[in-house]
Amino acid sequence: MNKEAIELVKQYITATVSGDNSISRDAYELLTHMLQADRSLATELYDVYDKIELCGLRYAVPVSYSDDELNDDGYEQ
Repeated sequence: MNKEAIELVKQYITATVSGDNSISRDAYELLTHMLQADRSLATELYDVYDKIELCGLRYAVPVSYSDDELNDDGYEQ
């Protein structure tokens, strides 16, 4: 994968598991298997993958800001 494609995959994963978004255990396990199958991909995506935590019954990246710190469009100020 070229650098631009890797960056887009990282952005996609981050958007999928950040904020109010989360993924199921099955999706998390699939991502884990993808990274185990391709070591070079794992090296590139590890920083994103490492942030994902179990939150209740789903997996997500914990948000470090409160809703009060968001603009009306949902982006951090």
